[in-house]
Amino acid sequence: MYWIRFLKQMKKINLLKKNDLYILLSCLLCGGILSWLLYDTLVLIPLFAFCAIPVKKVYAAYIEKKKKSEIERQFADFLYYISISFSLGRNMIQGMEEALINLKEIYSADAYLVKDIEEIVERYKRSNIEDVSILERNDNEDIRDFVKVYENCKETGGNLVEAIGTASRVISEKIQVNREIVLQSSQRKMEGRIIAFMPVVIIAFLKLTGPDYLEVMYTSLAGRIIMSLALVATIISWVLVEKITKVCI
Repeated sequence: MYWIRFLKQMKKINLLKKNDLYILLSCLLCGGILSWLLYDTLVLIPLFAFCAIPVKKVYAAYIEKKKKSEIERQFADFLYYISISFSLGRNMIQGMEEALINLKEIYSADAYLVKDIEEIVERYKRSNIEDVSILERNDNEDIRDFVKVYENCKETGGNLVEAIGTASRVISEKIQVNREIVLQSSQRKMEGRIIAFMPVVIIAFLKLTGPDYLEVMYTSLAGRIIMSLALVATIISWVLVEKITKVCI
């Protein structure tokens, strides 16, 4: 009955929708493991359910970052194919049609950029309107720069092939540099996470191989305080690692 009331309460605060239930269960599972390791009891599990709220925000930020990274990869491939098309004398729509075929093979028909390119091509076929600005809905700086260069060339009558080729090369180099920076920071972040989580691993090792060593930590007030401080220190270390290794590109 207690757990039924608890889940109903979580539902009231908008915490049980789609993946939110998995987040809640993950927090309860991790909380159970930590409660068992640090306090040798499972009665503290419900307290860890409240961690689902900040974890939900972190997960949402992760999904958004993953989406931006996916759009960036798709756009880099799009630039490669559109540059080839322009060098062969194709116009933008023809280049997009050719790029669309290749992008669908690499990714899928439901990919973010693929759907936008498909919409541009279909709109042009229906009303003969070349609305490349649809790409800007992805909220990507490189895409905005590309659209701006293309529209300026159309308005001023500039050399479209040369301008798009130069823009594609510069943007592609920028994307490659960003990837290298993210790769380096990811390696440092993983190292920091391992170090921050190491105290929990050591406690788990001692509890499984020599539980008598930790008996005093579970039966005395001082021991419980030390375990609580260890938990707080681990959380603070984890947060600091994330902040220090965070790269804004």
